[in-house]
Amino acid sequence: GRFSISVPLLGPTEVYFYCGPIYFSMLLEPGRTYFLLYDFGEGHKLMMGADSRVQNELLAAPVRFLTTKPASEMDEAATMNYLEEMKRDKQRLFSLLDETRIERPNISDRYVRYLACNYNTTEGGALLQARFKMADWRIPEDYMHYITLQDWQQRIQPYTLCADFPYFRRDYIDQLVHNRFYKPTGQKGAYIVMTQELLAPVLRCYRDAGKLALTDDELSLVDYYGKNCRNRLDSTLMKSLKVMGREDVRQILPRASALMTAHEALGVLDTANCDQALRDITLTHLLLEKLDQDRVPLDEATIQFFDGNVRMQAARDALHARQEQYLALSRKDISVSESLRRADDVAGMSDGEQLLRKLTEPYRGKIILLDVWGTWCAPCKDALSHSKEEYERLKDYDLVYLYLCNGSSDESWQAVIKQYDVVGENVVHYNLPQAQQSAIEEFLGVHAFPTYKLIDREGNVLDVNADPRGLDGLVRVLDQMK
Repeated sequence: GRFSISVPLLGPTEVYFYCGPIYFSMLLEPGRTYFLLYDFGEGHKLMMGADSRVQNELLAAPVRFLTTKPASEMDEAATMNYLEEMKRDKQRLFSLLDETRIERPNISDRYVRYLACNYNTTEGGALLQARFKMADWRIPEDYMHYITLQDWQQRIQPYTLCADFPYFRRDYIDQLVHNRFYKPTGQKGAYIVMTQELLAPVLRCYRDAGKLALTDDELSLVDYYGKNCRNRLDSTLMKSLKVMGREDVRQILPRASALMTAHEALGVLDTANCDQALRDITLTHLLLEKLDQDRVPLDEATIQFFDGNVRMQAARDALHARQEQYLALSRKDISVSESLRRADDVAGMSDGEQLLRKLTEPYRGKIILLDVWGTWCAPCKDALSHSKEEYERLKDYDLVYLYLCNGSSDESWQAVIKQYDVVGENVVHYNLPQAQQSAIEEFLGVHAFPTYKLIDREGNVLDVNADPRGLDGLVRVLDQMK
């Protein structure tokens, strides 16, 4: 058969092609038209089009893959052993590349350059992902030094070239930020945020945006607080704390998380030897992630900071388009919807089983599909985006949909509900106080998000697979309950 695909690209980009059991990667460039001929009988592939040499070289001698995997848990010795294994694995790939150059003496420099970039990028990304297997997620200094010299500093432009580079860039910058601004508590994955030194520049952004009335002297005092907060309480520090205790300052800081995150990244981008393009990409990506996580617009000070630091027009356009989307969403009012419920009826209750029974009591005689989710959870939001399809498919079962939201602000909670229109006569949402939510989750044995439970007509929680992301399976369970 024959078909055509149009792919939006910012630059030369590695893409993955799936067609039934067939899988391969190829390199596409913006503004080009290619014709791919695939002989399924013989397995031959041919790319035709202007300047398609490197594409055919990649089809004939494709990118190979690292095979080394980290252990499920690694102390420092095991971590360094893993590093040595990865070095040997990458050397194997470069040896195969050398063999290809000998076998194909006319192979292009673009092909060699592309594979070298790919192998360094995938190694660096794999080494950084392995930090989640390490004690306290702490990377040994020599391990990080190797990543910097052999992978990060070997990166090449354009940054769109390797499909894995965005993940490598994200993890590398994230690790530098954690090394500088976060202190491990001794519990795996738990950190104390040490961002006092960023308070002055963040508050300066709010002052410049006209949101705070602070003098230069007051900002200097806050800067002193940030840099000397562990010193004895001398008179200057006491004055700093007085500024920090002002009502307008205390109201601003809880809303400054996006701006704080951007300043953290800015604090390490020079250390990472980032050019302007990479700075722009990193800051834009972080703020787009924040928008996607919270689903609420960034405040004026954060947008002003972004515009003052990002020059790439495509990056600016992308963030402002997303910002406008969430500004429009924020203007949609669903506060009067019957689907959004207050926690007044369970005020003062703390037992998880009793809380759940009280919340479900009004719906005895109906089957309840319970969804435990959070606005910070990408799979949760993806599932909610298919709610209308779910409601239509299950409309004959007279269900009540009960949603309990974990660890989310009311603003973000309502934003996600508005975005996917998750409301209706048989749809009920609660954003309980965290202690009550945790009690219910403990009673239900929630260990992952989203978690789905079916509650029968008598209020009993059933031990069945109630995941609506597999609607056929859920329909079979519901048919058995008729």
